[in-house]
Amino acid sequence: MKKRDPLRFRKSEVGQKRFHQRGPSVVEGLPRPTTDRQLALVILDEHKRTQTFVGQLLDEKIEGLGRSFPGRKPLGSKVGGQSESSTVESSTAEPSPWKTPSRPATTVKNLSKYDRPFISELVNGVVRRQATLDALLGAFVTRPRYSIEDQLWTLLQLGLYQLVFMHGVPPHAAVHETVELGRWAQQPRWCGFMNGVFRSIAREIADSFEETPSSSRVPVSVRPALLKARAAAKEQADTRDSNSEPAAPSVPITPVVADSPWAMATAAKSPAPVSAPVPVSAPAPVEEPTPEPVIVEAEASEIDPRKTPEFRVTEIRYRSIGKDVFPPPETDLAGYITAAFGLPEWLITRWSVRFSADQMLQMAKWFDLRQPLTLRVNPLKITRDELLAEMRDAATGDPTTLLEAGDRPESIRYEGPFRIVDLPGFADGRFTVQDETAMSAAALLDPQPGERVLDLCAAPGTKTTHLAELMKGEGSIVATDVDLGRLRKIEENADRLGFSSMIQPLVIREDLSELPEGPFDAILIDVPCSNTGVLGKRPEVRSRITPEDIDELVVTQKKLLDAAASLVAPGGRIVYSTCSVEPEENSGVVTQFLQKSSDFELVETQEFIPGSPSDGGYQVLLRRLS
Repeated sequence: MKKRDPLRFRKSEVGQKRFHQRGPSVVEGLPRPTTDRQLALVILDEHKRTQTFVGQLLDEKIEGLGRSFPGRKPLGSKVGGQSESSTVESSTAEPSPWKTPSRPATTVKNLSKYDRPFISELVNGVVRRQATLDALLGAFVTRPRYSIEDQLWTLLQLGLYQLVFMHGVPPHAAVHETVELGRWAQQPRWCGFMNGVFRSIAREIADSFEETPSSSRVPVSVRPALLKARAAAKEQADTRDSNSEPAAPSVPITPVVADSPWAMATAAKSPAPVSAPVPVSAPAPVEEPTPEPVIVEAEASEIDPRKTPEFRVTEIRYRSIGKDVFPPPETDLAGYITAAFGLPEWLITRWSVRFSADQMLQMAKWFDLRQPLTLRVNPLKITRDELLAEMRDAATGDPTTLLEAGDRPESIRYEGPFRIVDLPGFADGRFTVQDETAMSAAALLDPQPGERVLDLCAAPGTKTTHLAELMKGEGSIVATDVDLGRLRKIEENADRLGFSSMIQPLVIREDLSELPEGPFDAILIDVPCSNTGVLGKRPEVRSRITPEDIDELVVTQKKLLDAAASLVAPGGRIVYSTCSVEPEENSGVVTQFLQKSSDFELVETQEFIPGSPSDGGYQVLLRRLS
């Protein structure tokens, strides 16, 4: 019997409906990954099927990859491994629709030290900007979306992200390597289609970056220092051409990530361009550990911008894509932000009522900028200046590493190719990773040495250990959570930072029926929330959160605040904290609590707008009067 063509069947409306009702067929997964892009595809496929957080999948699949500081032994190069929690796939996960047989995890020996940041940027970027990618693909793909397999669509997103957003990846490499992924997945019938789509898009993408948005420009993250160097190099080349003076050809300077790990990895895998001999009068070339684009200097005294702190500064600029894909920002800014920045339409509609146009644009830019990590120094073991000096000394071999003091007295900003676990002081508990907005919560509670403190929603323990540092290691902290697995993270962090004796992890029931016995001098409640203030760090939230979720979260938040109120001692303090910017979860919860709790007073409120200068959030200090 002749087999029916499922693609032709799905072209009809009835076929489309039945296709979505039927769901993917039950077949085995992708082959064993041996390259960075193959591993990125494996992670994206599992994320879409299981709804597992991409951060968790990245940790599981590429554990051990990264770059160690000089003199430190790397942890290995295993990829594809699974943690104890991932050996059994979620019961709600969809079966993999790839028709190739699954193979056991293995060690990928040909991945370089720069592949981890490349894979991380590729996976997180596709998830974070999938709405933008879908809008762009919709303008260039002539076939209706329902007639394109979900896995083929994922490959299109993967290739398009490299073409538009990862400027350190040459267009020909992005096209060729993504098309080859189709063959690797044993889907050769997709390759011609992908090749045609990518090449038509590549022809339209401009190399210029503007400062104003338009319906034909997509917002991308750039490094102004490199844009300036590129312009200077072009001006010098034009001057030499006009004077008819022969000169050695220079490699084009790509904005943003020309000096980034994924650009370096690409350069390392590509054959080096043949350059003309260096003139005698020119300064001797500086030997670099990894091939990099060359900046042609007008004078020997000029400083390479890649070796200055300005190199790490990123901004949002707008790149032309040759078609009017987005709503015009002049008349429909909310619509433009939704499509061009990949943010939920319902959320932007809510924000447009409360925030100005400039504020909304600032928030959208912040969520899509590559931000340095913020480290919180443990003052009981080292001062910030001492730790900065140690880190800078260890990082002298890599001039691209950014290490500078943060806005808070205990914070350090870091960006570079080294893994956090390999930074000097991590294993010894001299610092931990935490955003400056999150640091403000424990500081607002201001726990004192010798007090009894409760961290009601404690996992993974970042704020818990900050409380211990502020208490100078004296007193006791009960750290509770409903998830036993996440509670183990508290134990690990407490042990590493040296607070295992004063922090007592305790699992509680979700209905809050079995809470620790009070009273407590101070209580921190970092409640579960919508995460709308940290959309840049949690890429999945954009596609998952709904207005109904906020309503459900508010119910839980009210119960947690009521529970804390029943456990705090007279004269004691409560800090209610979220990483949301939604009033229902913030002032709405606190206002209703105060209306029915006359024995509490509001002492101080801290509201943080995303990008001013760090993540968004809300924190309020309450005091019990009697």
